[in-house]
Amino acid sequence: AGKETVEALLSRRTQYVTDKRFVGRPVGARVEINNRISDTHTVIEMKAHDRLGLLYLVTREMVKLNLDIYLAKISTEASRAINVFYVTDLDEEKIFDDTRIAHIRETLLGVLEKGEIA
Repeated sequence: AGKETVEALLSRRTQYVTDKRFVGRPVGARVEINNRISDTHTVIEMKAHDRLGLLYLVTREMVKLNLDIYLAKISTEASRAINVFYVTDLDEEKIFDDTRIAHIRETLLGVLEKGEIA
């Protein structure tokens, strides 16, 4: 209804989550960015410990990074989230600039490693 932000709803919900999928041995977060897999898109693969709201946080950050998500492959195995995104910049071009790629990787890794809703 637009009365609350998604962040507020997720933050309140995480206080009550006892789902066994979110408990267990931590999974090391990883972000890989590849321009060889696709002729038309930069491919970003992320692996991390799954938690409530993770996909929302990742995609919100991708929007802030001015990435256009063309395709998303979302998977969860036990307590591990494995997400692959085919993206371009806002001009529908692959991301080739090494500095920008490093910034995207660092930013997304920060989201994956953060334990709480921002």
